[in-house]
Amino acid sequence: MNKFTDLTADEFNKQFKGLQSTDLTLSSRMRLTDHGVSTNTAASIDWRAKGAVTAVKNQGQCGSCWAFSATQQLVTDYFLAYGQLEERSPQQITSCTTTCGGCQGGNPINGWAYVNSYGGQDSKNSYPYVSGATGATGTCTATGANREEDVGADLGYYISQSPSQEPNMLMQIAKSPMSITVDATLWQTYTGGVITSTSGCGTSIDHAVQVVGYNAPGNYWIVRNSWGTTWGEAGYVYVQQGANVCGITSQAAITIAAPVASTITV
Repeated sequence: MNKFTDLTADEFNKQFKGLQSTDLTLSSRMRLTDHGVSTNTAASIDWRAKGAVTAVKNQGQCGSCWAFSATQQLVTDYFLAYGQLEERSPQQITSCTTTCGGCQGGNPINGWAYVNSYGGQDSKNSYPYVSGATGATGTCTATGANREEDVGADLGYYISQSPSQEPNMLMQIAKSPMSITVDATLWQTYTGGVITSTSGCGTSIDHAVQVVGYNAPGNYWIVRNSWGTTWGEAGYVYVQQGANVCGITSQAAITIAAPVASTITV
């Protein structure tokens, strides 16, 4: 039993997921980082302990998972590049990204493209999140004065797009967290523990989240969700590594973070 148990599958899908396919034009601007052949020998790493991850958020009754995944990846990649962990506005991406449907769904890469075209992203305090309570996308009210973070011209890199590339993720997690997409159908009733290849998790991708670590003794990914801290393990879920569990390899990606109006090449 958890807080979603009383929902029908249709109610759960509409209110708490929200992934759409990446715009093909935008996808072509993403490069693939091929880490080469890897074996499962990576040491445990938890980016929360390294100060690269903000507190778990709650998207509420809005299909804006993609905006939270996009925002958190920008926040962590910026921290790794410049040493500053600063909250950014998922509400801005939800309301202002015209290639997505707001509370009706979207994709993190489309969100990064919006941030790039806008010239940065507003702070969380200047553009607070309200769609979780209203269930509505809202009208875009972003103002240039609050822009703080940009993404590079190439948007970022795909780390994995297929099960055969999960070893790339294992190598990348030593360098940074990753924005990922998954099949979260089974997550409606998740309360804790490791979801394994025998748990019955599907591969019909419908939700965007973030991998923030890997546990070597247990051989599982540490995945940050956006359903609040009362879900799962204080807002996190553990997913077995190496078997494309929940379709976790379908879209693992990182951004290229840069300050607004910066000439720094990252």
